Amino acid sequence: MTLSDYVTQTQRLLHDPGAKYYPVADLQAYVNEGRWQIAAEGQCVRVLLSQGSTGLVTIVSQEVYSFATYSAALAAAFPGVQSVLGVVSVAISWGSMKPMLRNYVWSDFQAYLRSYSTGLQNYPTVFSQYGQGEGGSLYLWPLPSQSTSMEWDAYCTPINLAADSDPEVIPYPWTDAVQYYAAYKAYQNAQRYEDADRMFAQYTMYMKRARSMSDSPVVPDFYPAF
Repeated sequence: MTLSDYVTQTQRLLHDPGAKYYPVADLQAYVNEGRWQIAAEGQCVRVLLSQGSTGLVTIVSQEVYSFATYSAALAAAFPGVQSVLGVVSVAISWGSMKPMLRNYVWSDFQAYLRSYSTGLQNYPTVFSQYGQGEGGSLYLWPLPSQSTSMEWDAYCTPINLAADSDPEVIPYPWTDAVQYYAAYKAYQNAQRYEDADRMFAQYTMYMKRARSMSDSPVVPDFYPAF
């Protein structure tokens, strides 16, 4: 989908193909706001950050790794992606292995692991996210004893679309919800609140549909141990 495609779809919903009542610049802003909302709510812009793509490695004795540190490398490696919003899982190389780390919520991490001030160093086995959204960061425990490759399965924000040549990283079927969010914002601005509520209900429905379409059933193993 391109920016002009989104605007055209939104104009159809608003019955305003000639942009007589709703300026194109406003619709473009609403489209981009909707794309950010969808990326955050749907967590649909998934990226695997690694040493090869973003230079992601552990640093000896470094506990904290902020999302913002990797924004420039992320944008360069994955055109259309802007920043990390959250991390689903972390894997760290242990030589011939790359196990996934256990995840603790921050309160447990603070209470049971960071309470030890011994400066323990080894291969990290646990991670925890502190902070929300683009301002977040990951904490590792124990502190890394050496520099080694690391992978984050992250969900991210998209760049704003300014031209049709800008890459769209929000995948189908999530793109179907964009026009309804943009129409909702347009009607809100026009103080047509009943129409706005109707469009937001459609947005919500398409978000639910996108989730159900994306989470298709998978059989873990057709031949389990007897």
